[in-house]
Amino acid sequence: MCITIALATTFIADHYGGPTLLYALLFGMSLHFLSEEGRCREGIEFAAR
Repeated sequence: MCITIALATTFIADHYGGPTLLYALLFGMSLHFLSEEGRCREGIEFAAR
């Protein structure tokens, strides 16, 4: 999931302008609900380290 967000934010920043970090934060906020599910929790905790 983290790689998908990174690729999407890089694509959007390159094509539409704007800071990549801002887009990454917005994508992360919009996909926050995934951290509450059991399936994704372990991967998100691993990537957060």
